[in-house]
Amino acid sequence: MTNLKADDVTSHARRGAAWALIISAAAFPLTYLREFFLAHTDDTAELRGSFALLVLFITAIYTFLFPGGRNVFPAYYPKLKTDDERSRFVSGFVYLVFLGAALGMLLITLCPGVLEFALDEPVDRDTRVVLTCLIPFALVSVLANSIVIGSMSFAWAALMQRAQLLLVTGVAGLMF
Repeated sequence: MTNLKADDVTSHARRGAAWALIISAAAFPLTYLREFFLAHTDDTAELRGSFALLVLFITAIYTFLFPGGRNVFPAYYPKLKTDDERSRFVSGFVYLVFLGAALGMLLITLCPGVLEFALDEPVDRDTRVVLTCLIPFALVSVLANSIVIGSMSFAWAALMQRAQLLLVTGVAGLMF
């Protein structure tokens, strides 16, 4: 990515905002379709509740383990002038993300009560293992999305943010 002037960044951001709006509007009905499929796949609503807890868990991962939040990377990456600065910034962020993942996994492994307290329900061993393994994937996905936004590819970033919605709706549709 070459050095961008403020006008170029603004023009990219406006086009990106338009694409994000279009993609969000196209994906909007998928939320209702996903909920319909999940509700009709399991009459007890346990599946919908489990999915909601999973979404809350992933949101907690983003909130507490991603360094500085989702907007830090996109805010600073375009301002870096040299490839060496960008490389150091990305590698430093990658180290921080993996450190956050390791800390989260260690916390859940050593203090399983924290997870049960956060979810407000008992968690069996297999579920704990799945959630523990989910931590690095969730953090790497938000890092990838931040890198795409920082590279001024807003349309791709909007598609990546809707990937979970597309995948879960497809899987729920197959289960239905």
